[in-house]
Amino acid sequence: MEYITSRAFNLLSNYKSKSTNIEYLTLPTVTSLISDNIITSLEKYNFFSIYIVGIMGSGKTTLTRYISNEIQPLMLQKKWKINYINVELRDDEDNENYLSNMLAIAYKDGEHKNVDVHIVVIDDASYFFSSPTKSTQRSKRDYTLIRHIFEDKKVLVMIVGHLLTAVPPILRASNISLYTTPPISYAQELSKLIIAPLKQQFNFKLNMFQKIVTDGKYEREENNTKKIIVLKSDERPVLLVKTDAVNVCKFMKI
Repeated sequence: MEYITSRAFNLLSNYKSKSTNIEYLTLPTVTSLISDNIITSLEKYNFFSIYIVGIMGSGKTTLTRYISNEIQPLMLQKKWKINYINVELRDDEDNENYLSNMLAIAYKDGEHKNVDVHIVVIDDASYFFSSPTKSTQRSKRDYTLIRHIFEDKKVLVMIVGHLLTAVPPILRASNISLYTTPPISYAQELSKLIIAPLKQQFNFKLNMFQKIVTDGKYEREENNTKKIIVLKSDERPVLLVKTDAVNVCKFMKI
């Protein structure tokens, strides 16, 4: 269990007990778990993608900003110049070249600044690609486009959507996926992306995540000690799915 003991929490009166020791725990931050993956991948392959999924109002946009703000100082330590690009896709967008035009403009702007790495946020991707007028071939073309426009630069892509199943498989093949709400309705689809050794861990962490979201806390007993996770008012939980691990972590409202 990757928890960090925190002394920052005050003991709540309803948890006070003479017979039970209480240990308050805090979740690791998203960036503490993924920053090394991002930097290492950008150094080796010039590309890293993150898929962020959750219902409306669950903090997806806040999470993308949080990751961007947290990761930029690490990039600056590498002396990388950064260009931040946000493309908001629309369900009723009929222009076949909308995404390519937006990215090309952003890329050209970055070239004028002589940047080393582009942070690209593609928002409302699920609505855009789930439209009946958008074909699978179109989605493949647009994804390939992202790779090709920035082929000579480092690029961190964050794809934001409402449903895992609404986005074509090629866009779901991200290095990391993050869920701001419990993916109960498509948990079976999500589990297909989890390798067999992680299935049990995934089910356990998914249950923990759901408890934190719905009840505001998570409790467990261990060696006659009650261990409790309670988030602060400025913290939000998120489920992190990597190729080699599943974690419940947190990010801060900004």
